Amino acid sequence: MRTRVKGLLALALTFLAGCVIGVLARECRPEWFSAFRTGHQPPLERAMRHMDRLLDLTPAQEENIRRIFQNHHAEFIQEIERAKTFRKAFLLRHFEEMEPLLDERQKAVARDFVARHLKETPPPPPDEAEPR
Repeated sequence: MRTRVKGLLALALTFLAGCVIGVLARECRPEWFSAFRTGHQPPLERAMRHMDRLLDLTPAQEENIRRIFQNHHAEFIQEIERAKTFRKAFLLRHFEEMEPLLDERQKAVARDFVARHLKETPPPPPDEAEPR
């Protein structure tokens, strides 16, 4: 019986310690928990929130900086696509060079790995052309 009580007490203390650490972390670094409160925000909104926190922008500055981010958004998306294309080609080139060195089992595992990584594409960014 004493062992059961000690076990339950240890479990309760561990739970309590986790709660205290969570509350302290939230008080010290609230930005770590902002996604839970606001949901995931578009990249532009995250960037603007970060700039405002970093630079303490006035409303006029925020509006002008938002416009700058929006003006360069198309170029940013183009560079992301270029990087994706490079990444795929790079991965395929490495696999093609490695393939002769692998046995059949390893080739199958490597093919699955490559196929999985070539399919992984993040969702497109939301339309951010409209300022708030």
